[in-house]
Amino acid sequence: MYDHSAGSPFATIRLFSDDLHPEQISQIMGIEPEAAACKGGGLLKKADGTRTPARTGTWFLTTQNRVAGAKPEEHLHWLVELVTTHLDELRSTIPDLRADLSLLVHDREFEPASLPAELLGRAVSLGDLEIEVPERGIDVVLTPRNVAGYIQRRYA
Repeated sequence: MYDHSAGSPFATIRLFSDDLHPEQISQIMGIEPEAAACKGGGLLKKADGTRTPARTGTWFLTTQNRVAGAKPEEHLHWLVELVTTHLDELRSTIPDLRADLSLLVHDREFEPASLPAELLGRAVSLGDLEIEVPERGIDVVLTPRNVAGYIQRRYA
């Protein structure tokens, strides 16, 4: 059971490509990102107020303040559904589009193996998935190459 007092979990997705133009992604997805930039554009603000140039076109979205659910799988599911719904159009617009996802859970009791295997498989079909549980020192990166073995070991 998720410890509600530990702080809300959240998931993120980063879509990226040298040919990515953030306004295209926002239009297709029907949602505005937390951060976005074309390749070479200013992405993150430094302490001195300047922006770091983006090495590649980037579009970044988080479930923080968007998904009210307290369960980590609700956050990951929301992002996976959002992107999957628009994946064909995204890939036809930007053929070399890539993604990576993360799930951050602040709960000593949370076990990544409690996430549904089907959800993990769908997430990794979009891109690498990092699952972090800082209170337990857990930082797992699932990829298309290792997800089947992880699921088999954890769910057997």
